[in-house]
Amino acid sequence: MATMSDTLLGPTGTATRAIDQLTLLESSARKKFTNISDEKTLTGIFTVVTPDERRNRGGFLVFAQGPSLWKLPGEDVGETRELSNNSGEWNYALAVDCVNQHLYWISLRTGIRRSRYDGSDNHLVTEAEIFSGLAVDFVSGNMFWVEGSAIHVAQMSHLEAGHKTIISHTGINSDSALAVHPSRG
Repeated sequence: MATMSDTLLGPTGTATRAIDQLTLLESSARKKFTNISDEKTLTGIFTVVTPDERRNRGGFLVFAQGPSLWKLPGEDVGETRELSNNSGEWNYALAVDCVNQHLYWISLRTGIRRSRYDGSDNHLVTEAEIFSGLAVDFVSGNMFWVEGSAIHVAQMSHLEAGHKTIISHTGINSDSALAVHPSRG
């Protein structure tokens, strides 16, 4: 009686040879075209993306320097780009919401700002005079920050409405940093 693997592979390993041929074809195409993504389906089919799409998919580093926010590409696919320049403000404490593709940062004297990864839609989401420490839990959709000596938490979708909760009054130093484990909140 024939087994499932005999039916799938056949007596000469036909399915294995077909997969090997697809893998060889894919490898050959990747050498010829530099704009093929790393994503592929189980059948070995790949997709072609434009350089702009690849640039937006790739990793990046964002850093604050004075009034500016800068984006440094993770791959050699572009130049360092200024995302924001709010004259008279001092930016620090960056956090990333990778689910919604938002950047959050603290601007001294104004509050917490948000923009898209490309710097568009830059606006103030909550106001306060003294902030420090900023962390985003992109799994739960919560953002945490230190204001004065208290740790606050708010749903990122309700920031502009001013809904926030104080979760600790432990007398935290105003120069504190925060980090959150996304899968554990």
